[in-house]
Amino acid sequence: MKTTKLPLTTEPAIVSNNVLVAGLSLDQAKTTAIVEGKKIAHRYFTDNEYIYYKNGVWFTEDNYQIPTSYWENMDENWQSGWSYVD
Repeated sequence: MKTTKLPLTTEPAIVSNNVLVAGLSLDQAKTTAIVEGKKIAHRYFTDNEYIYYKNGVWFTEDNYQIPTSYWENMDENWQSGWSYVD
């Protein structure tokens, strides 16, 4: 069976119907959410999970407020793999 390797890229790409840009760092994703009002998701999230920033507060897709400690407790697995979603 022949396999084809896809080229690796750092360019933003449309990944699926709801993921607009993938491959962001945590800092890039947070900045995008704060400055541009985008919803963000991590590769470990399910397809319908995301978080967003509004009026100085972070929320889940179900509008639950996320405590500040959420960001403080992230290990290296959460420092990359972020995207913003539609």
